[in-house]
Amino acid sequence: MKKILIPILSFVALLVILGTILWFNIPNMAARKLSDIFGVPVSMEDISLTTRNLNIKNLVMANPKNSKTNIAFKTSKIDLSSSFTKITSDVLTIDNINFDNIFIGIEFYNKNGSDNNWSQIMKYTKKNTKKPLKARKYLIKQLTLTNISVALTKEDGTRQTFPTIARLDFYNISDESGFPISQLEKAIAQEILKSVFQRFALETLMKTISPQNIIENTLPFQLFK
Repeated sequence: MKKILIPILSFVALLVILGTILWFNIPNMAARKLSDIFGVPVSMEDISLTTRNLNIKNLVMANPKNSKTNIAFKTSKIDLSSSFTKITSDVLTIDNINFDNIFIGIEFYNKNGSDNNWSQIMKYTKKNTKKPLKARKYLIKQLTLTNISVALTKEDGTRQTFPTIARLDFYNISDESGFPISQLEKAIAQEILKSVFQRFALETLMKTISPQNIIENTLPFQLFK
């Protein structure tokens, strides 16, 4: 009997160990996925997932190489609410996404800002994709941002900060034409950036993140794939 139990218990113990290692590496795996999408290093402190919620703590997105500043985006918390049925339906539906304590760093690489960190991040496309992902429609019922701070670093290194935005709300963000689902994160980022740039009259930057610069005619996140 013992001879039978020992290999079974050993196998169970191995599964527990592997499961523990996998669980504690979920933030790293999710960060690598986002890094693949945006083309810059991404890190996060913790991530938890239930049948209806995704929670991420302290997500930080770095700037492209050779930037004067280190951070393009960071947020202390992301809460996403949906369900497996809504995620896998014909229209990918997210009930709400909340970002809290956001910092957006903007860096100009030339004098007028037509070349900047966000234009490079948003136009990045990973090469050698094995196969195109299925185009899908999506609906985000509510996107809420709170406590948003923005800093602009110009080509000469001078820094400008803007008044903190207490809250921004977006409702029923959707795409009826369908697009590669790997671009959903960029669609959300674009919605955030457009609103912030409009708030501070940064029209030049709005042009650099237009849909045409992301995909032609154009987190839920890749974490759910």
